[in-house]
Amino acid sequence: MKLLKFLLISLLAVTLYSCEYQIIEPEEVVIEIPEEGLSFETDILPIITSTSCTACHKSSNALDLTTADVYNEISTGVTSGKYGPADLPYLNLTSPDQSPLYTLPLGNDGHVKLYSATDAATLLAWIEDGAKNN
Repeated sequence: MKLLKFLLISLLAVTLYSCEYQIIEPEEVVIEIPEEGLSFETDILPIITSTSCTACHKSSNALDLTTADVYNEISTGVTSGKYGPADLPYLNLTSPDQSPLYTLPLGNDGHVKLYSATDAATLLAWIEDGAKNN
């Protein structure tokens, strides 16, 4: 009986002390912002069109990203409520990091994760700079 207790305690001790945990640090991204700022046409539009956003956001969706005027869609449109609160503007210039255009494609509120860390940082910097249509 003593041997059994000893073996169980030894097994428990080995199990508890043999675990190794690695803390994964979030990827820190540094993007180069041109002196004239980020351009919607050259920096932001490719992110939206290359991350499969348009596969779901087409004419039958509340946010149509297939139109010729994507900027107008995201600058005047509001969220449908499918992934979080309804009627929020896609761009929040007061709190850029709360903009649904930035937060939802990060995988928040059940939306599919689409942005890479670099894409997200670029988009956030553009919104922080006023989300200009340039």
